[in-house]
Amino acid sequence: MPLTPQYEWTQTATHLSLTVPLKGASRKDVDFYVADAVVKINFKPYVLLLDLVAHIEPTSAVVKILDGVIHLTVAKSTPDMWKELVFSGSKADILARRQASMDRKTEMEQQLAEKRKDAKYATEKKTLRDQMALEEHERQRLDDLKADEKQREETAMYRTFEELKAPSAPKRTIVQPPMEPILEASTDGTFDVSNNDEIEWSDTESETDMAPLTTPPPPVQDDGFSSNNVNDEDDESDVVYVPAPRETLQSTISFTPRVFPTPSRESTAADEEDWLVKNRKHLKSHKGLNANYAQDISETDRTL
Repeated sequence: MPLTPQYEWTQTATHLSLTVPLKGASRKDVDFYVADAVVKINFKPYVLLLDLVAHIEPTSAVVKILDGVIHLTVAKSTPDMWKELVFSGSKADILARRQASMDRKTEMEQQLAEKRKDAKYATEKKTLRDQMALEEHERQRLDDLKADEKQREETAMYRTFEELKAPSAPKRTIVQPPMEPILEASTDGTFDVSNNDEIEWSDTESETDMAPLTTPPPPVQDDGFSSNNVNDEDDESDVVYVPAPRETLQSTISFTPRVFPTPSRESTAADEEDWLVKNRKHLKSHKGLNANYAQDISETDRTL
């Protein structure tokens, strides 16, 4: 059977305070239950159950544990000074009053849970809408940038087409025809060549009048060689010139004699030197070091 711990209570016109020592219990094992007419504090092996004489506000309850003592402060529903803390009545009345208070507590917790759920849903919905609005704004900004870029490129393209359709007028070049020397008769009966090279040209002359004079080309004599020359040129264009073969060069390669058949490595150099010192007398018969055992390694046909 649970034990009832010691407690003390104080009050003001608006608040009620309870002080309960933990009796060495851990603060992690303490359980609180506060309804509008019931206060329950549970920590093994103690249980404190109080049926209050008047109603309080459960949502305003504040619990603190300092130096092994529980401090509970809660606001009263109606500001007043209580003559006593616990409700006095028959057991049936106390149980009925307690059950009603717990039912109201359960209903209030359900309502608070629904409110928290609705608030969470509204927050998530608002966050989603803000995110969608931000994405829509960013999408619209990108669409505007694409439209501006497209308009700028189309304008440049149309301008280029107009420039290609309307080429600039060719500049007219006036070529002065060569002037024949003018012979002038002098007083002594001789002719002098005039040095007057300045000729006045009128800007109103037509292009046909200012066209340079050209002499007709001489007649082509068909001597039978012109067609042959054309054929020879076609034959020469089909000829593929092959460059001369490259010069050959023979190089003589000599190999350093090596006692061991393995590649030379710095990591095994010391061990090889030691082996050569120990087996110096046997090196005279080594094929690789004896010039008499030289072999021809040139290419040979194995099928022969």
